Amino acid sequence: MPERPERRTHPVLIADGHRLFGTTLHTALRAKDLDAPQVTLTDRDALLADATRFDTAVVVLALDLTVGPSDRPCRGADLVPALHRLGHRTVVIRGGNDDAEMAAAVAGGAVASVTRSTPFDGLLRLVLSAAAGEPAMTEVERHHWLDRHRHRQDRQRRFIELTQRLSTREHEILRLLAEGQGAAAIATRSGLPEDTVRAEIRAVLATLEVSSQLEAAVLMRDDSVREHVLDELAPAPRQSPASRRVIR
Repeated sequence: MPERPERRTHPVLIADGHRLFGTTLHTALRAKDLDAPQVTLTDRDALLADATRFDTAVVVLALDLTVGPSDRPCRGADLVPALHRLGHRTVVIRGGNDDAEMAAAVAGGAVASVTRSTPFDGLLRLVLSAAAGEPAMTEVERHHWLDRHRHRQDRQRRFIELTQRLSTREHEILRLLAEGQGAAAIATRSGLPEDTVRAEIRAVLATLEVSSQLEAAVLMRDDSVREHVLDELAPAPRQSPASRRVIR
């Protein structure tokens, strides 16, 4: 009877800023005879340079990881597509309130996720399965996250289009809301009565079809939205509907 070919187990790269977790996972994987280096976390290029040393690997990546440069930080979910293009399988570790980041990670090629609250034994089993090339996420789960990502992208595109309807003053209010400033702070800054500023904020939120200042601020935190709204779309005086330019 012919021998069954030995199943190849891929190395595991650990990209997590929590030193204790990274060391514990490294020790557990080495006990299973897996190569498990911790990659450089100083900046995006250094991390990817470490990843290119392996033809195929599983990357355990924290979604809350942020690497430099400081003027253009890169979040964990932003690294997934680059790792996927290198041929790696990414398992993301997420907190409890980062569904949008998780959806973006799956859209970028992540093969599985686990939360920080998952018992370590469960996390280790998942990583070992991924390293063995086994499926680590059901199709139902994957499509759930892909649907979430598409919905968020649609919402962001609509938000960008609606910002074209804002006046110069309303653009400034949106920028200040994105910085976390409330009505009182904006009123102090502008020298206007707080009631007037609150009315202006309500008008901005209504134009943008958002239900709260927090929702507007969260949408503005996305890099692609900020580029359109704050960089490319320099605030201009309110125009008539016929002359408004809409981004497609």
